[in-house]
Amino acid sequence: MTSSNILIIDSRRELAKQIGKKNSESDITLYGLKEGEKILTLCEPYSYPDKAQSLLNAIALCSHALLITRSLDKDLAECIVALNCSNLPGFIIYDGVSKEELAPFIKGTSLEKYEELENDANAVRTRFLSLTHSYAASPKKALIDSCFAVKGVGTVALGVVLSGSIDVHDDLEVMPLGKKAQIRSIQMHDNDVKSAPSGARLGACLKGVEPEEAGRGNYLCSAGTLQKSNSLTLNVTLSKFSKGPLFAGKILHLWEGMQSTPATVEGSEIKPGTSGALTLKLHKEIAYEKNSRFLLADYESRPRIIASGTL
Repeated sequence: MTSSNILIIDSRRELAKQIGKKNSESDITLYGLKEGEKILTLCEPYSYPDKAQSLLNAIALCSHALLITRSLDKDLAECIVALNCSNLPGFIIYDGVSKEELAPFIKGTSLEKYEELENDANAVRTRFLSLTHSYAASPKKALIDSCFAVKGVGTVALGVVLSGSIDVHDDLEVMPLGKKAQIRSIQMHDNDVKSAPSGARLGACLKGVEPEEAGRGNYLCSAGTLQKSNSLTLNVTLSKFSKGPLFAGKILHLWEGMQSTPATVEGSEIKPGTSGALTLKLHKEIAYEKNSRFLLADYESRPRIIASGTL
């Protein structure tokens, strides 16, 4: 069974509901479709553009993005910056803003490589169902986006498998919480399964942690996969569309997956459109690995999502 998780950026919120059935709604709306051995989950940032956090959370869950160019405005501009910072591969539908009109704004970004699709829900669905993925076989790692108690069952975590497979009876770490949890049972698309492969959206019953401990942003992973820190030195690329430089003392919000924390800049200045080493003092510990991609946001400016960083 192959699963695809795709971010849909559509200011009219029309396309996703034409392809899948609404499964849940919070700051992110999830639409699902199962066809044969293929499962699609479409993630729509429901609280965006009011809250940039909604877009950042949706990005974390997805392996691909679809951008629909309804209107050439500050929201579209911010989405272009965010997608470029996240380095998500994807697709684009020109509707309201032509390819020629958008070209200057995506020049030099990852969106120049986006595959153009026709504005037709059936054609888009067919293309999404044809997607193939190459995931790492290890380590076991899943991102939790929701966790709650179910009477008679216990702690249930919902999320996406990012690498490896999550199997019943696995003993895993919950990070950055730092506690052990055992997988008691797994559901995919409302069916009980013994194993959830990479890319799958799963519901896992956990033994050893409480719902309030293992909430959104935590990872379920093999022991030793992730480390924790409250200080990071990153190679940061600041978008050319940022309204100003990054400088010592400036407070940003750092994102890794669905984890977020305020962070204070220490060290050298980085100007818009340039890259450099930047040390960040985090206001709380986060979990990460050597190939993590970090996003930086400044909620007081537009665009709010302004930079990416790697170790």
